[in-house]
Amino acid sequence: MVQPDLPTALISPLLPGCSAWVSVDGKPLPVYSIGTEGIKRFGYIEAVEGAHFQVHFAEGREASPPDDFNLDVYLDGRWVRGSTHTKTAAVFRMPLDHPHRLKTFSAARINPTTERPFLFSKIAQTDDDELACKEERVIKGIGSIQLRMMRIKDVEDKIEQMETQDLPDLVLHEQAKKVKLSHQTSLGPARVTEVKRIAMKFNLIDSPSNPFVNFEFRYRSRALLELEGDAPAIPGPRPPLFPADPAPPPPIARKPPVPKIAKGIKRPVEIIIDSDDSDDGSTEVERLRARVAELKRREQMKLEPATPRVKDEKGNRPKNIKREKGVPNGVALSASRKGKKGRPEVIELD
Repeated sequence: MVQPDLPTALISPLLPGCSAWVSVDGKPLPVYSIGTEGIKRFGYIEAVEGAHFQVHFAEGREASPPDDFNLDVYLDGRWVRGSTHTKTAAVFRMPLDHPHRLKTFSAARINPTTERPFLFSKIAQTDDDELACKEERVIKGIGSIQLRMMRIKDVEDKIEQMETQDLPDLVLHEQAKKVKLSHQTSLGPARVTEVKRIAMKFNLIDSPSNPFVNFEFRYRSRALLELEGDAPAIPGPRPPLFPADPAPPPPIARKPPVPKIAKGIKRPVEIIIDSDDSDDGSTEVERLRARVAELKRREQMKLEPATPRVKDEKGNRPKNIKREKGVPNGVALSASRKGKKGRPEVIELD
């Protein structure tokens, strides 16, 4: 089934012709379940861990606005970047497709020559009250990217260091985590840019908490968007609801242990069989039988006790000693003399 073309931008009735969107790798993200809450125009987008994103605003008004204005980007309730625009700017006299009508925010400037890019990351939690974020506006804003327009007045140029913002890593308390949220926004590694020193001085007509227009992109994992019905299901396996932890390394293959031969058990005798007949005409089976018989004979000889031998008194060559029935091993009978009543004298051998 072919999916219908999805909107990729938010358009506010308070700003006819203007639009805002979020892109990843230069491609606008589809926006789901678009709605309106007072001055706020909102929609849902997919967040992918580790993806760098940009926030865009297209100025589509053909006539100059009645007031100067500011565009400010808020990530998870925290201000990260802004730009000032005057009602007399030449951009309002340019064609609607002119590049100067497009404003892009991609990083937070931490000093005049360095910035850190926007990215999606896995949500960070802690049970430590000291490390956890305590700002209510941040806790309420987690899971959102906002582009707020505020009207301003008394705009002046000033030659001084522009406002910078190096946000610390956001860590939420486990008890304050919003239900089912799996991602948050963060800032990537610092990178060097061209020097920016000129800033603008002005007074606010609208406030950050009550801007003139607010574009809000509520980012979620793909699984959560589908689970809550904010995005249509994509055919195929459903992605995990929460980012998975790295898989453990595969187990190291080990050689099976070599079984030990129990004490007292004889090792089996290996017999190699040759398929050819011998030269004397005997078959292999006959030769094998003869070999087995020879091995049995040798084993039998090992099991039989050796006949004890002693030397005579003159140190002559030892002679075999006759063994009397019932006399234990290690005891020999003398062949030269007898004890009382004609019984053989028993001599113990050391």
